Amino acid sequence: MIRVPGRIRGPERHTPGKEHHRNPMAKERFTGILVPTILISVVLITLPAVFDYVPNHHRGIVTREDGSVRFVEPGLHLRIAGVHPRPVSYPLQNLTLEGTAALRTRDGVTLRGEFTATVRIAPTDLLNFHRQRGDRPVLAAIRQEVATSLEQAARSRTADLFFRPTPGAELWSDFASRIRRVGVSPLGLFLVPQDLETAYRIADRYREENLPKAARRLLEIMEERFPRTPEVHIRLARLYESLGEITSAEEQYLEALYLDLTQQEAMGWIYEQYLRSGELGRLETILMASMEKAETTVQHYTWLASVHFARKDYQAAEEILRSGLDRFPDNPEILLNLSWVYLERNQFPEAVEILKVIVASGPGNYRAQAHLGIALAGLARYPEAIEKFLAAQQIGGPSVDLFNRIAGTYRNLGQNDRAVAYLQESLKMLPDQPEQRALLAELEAEIPAPAAP
Repeated sequence: MIRVPGRIRGPERHTPGKEHHRNPMAKERFTGILVPTILISVVLITLPAVFDYVPNHHRGIVTREDGSVRFVEPGLHLRIAGVHPRPVSYPLQNLTLEGTAALRTRDGVTLRGEFTATVRIAPTDLLNFHRQRGDRPVLAAIRQEVATSLEQAARSRTADLFFRPTPGAELWSDFASRIRRVGVSPLGLFLVPQDLETAYRIADRYREENLPKAARRLLEIMEERFPRTPEVHIRLARLYESLGEITSAEEQYLEALYLDLTQQEAMGWIYEQYLRSGELGRLETILMASMEKAETTVQHYTWLASVHFARKDYQAAEEILRSGLDRFPDNPEILLNLSWVYLERNQFPEAVEILKVIVASGPGNYRAQAHLGIALAGLARYPEAIEKFLAAQQIGGPSVDLFNRIAGTYRNLGQNDRAVAYLQESLKMLPDQPEQRALLAELEAEIPAPAAP
């Protein structure tokens, strides 16, 4: 056997740094994974990538540059800021929103409407609302659309609707049809009824604009809502009186007194009305009840004394007024009424004593000056009486009664020419005075005719 000399080859060993590729397909797969991973890492590092979250029960909408839209389901979504637009997330569950609306009614009244509305955006309406929203925040846009729909619905209604107990229910149909047009589904609406002070302001405006029926309708609504509020009844009574409905006015004033016997306006009206109509028994009963159940005022004493005056029961009137002075010492109004008791009974010295006190403390008191003139005339102190009558005239201006008293005093002084002058002025102010006209004729006949030249 022939041997060929040479190196004997042992087992092949791997040398570090030297590549060995036994499987070309494996190399290609590795390269296909590594290169995209590196590129994505570079992009994520160099571009601002953000995650957008669309909550459950929401749906997102992305508006592309060409105006087309793409819906985004709930979840976490990766987006490259500046490259892809951010999705707008819309709630699909029921929403309860509170807000205010500027309500302008058909009759030109502006009201502040506070509302609570329950609405939702149905998936079928989502795209419509998205286009209506513009750049407004989602919840702000929904709230604004509720307010706008209310404002539009209010334009066809009169103001009294918004003072009723459930204005939202009465406005519902019109409101619902309007808000559906912008892609919002209405589920409920509560509109706070307007308050009493607003009702009073609007009713006063109606009266100023000569709209008594509108004022009446509004106040009657408030009477139904607030039956135990005296002010409502008093305002209704004023309105009824202005319309000539005296019986209705009386009922409202009595209702106000039933609720609150301290209501001075109601008591004053009832006093004047019953005194004029002669219903003294009813008036006395109401006044006595008021004095027992409410805080008694000066007017209670003078009103009750007037009832006795009308009956010519001067002793009872004096007792009431003296009770008033025990409660309100030296009160000029009570003293003035007491002086009239003395004048009616011809107790002129007592009247003068009281009236001088009143005049000294308040010389601008018309009635005190006039009463003092009457008392002095009763004592035949005519010059002093005329002085007081003229002082009263300077304070309160001319009056028929004052002119007649001055004329009578001048007659007692024998100054018929001056008496005639005041009677003539009195008859100019009130021609229908048969007694004074007869007196004028008598005095004119007594004045001697001027001597012939």
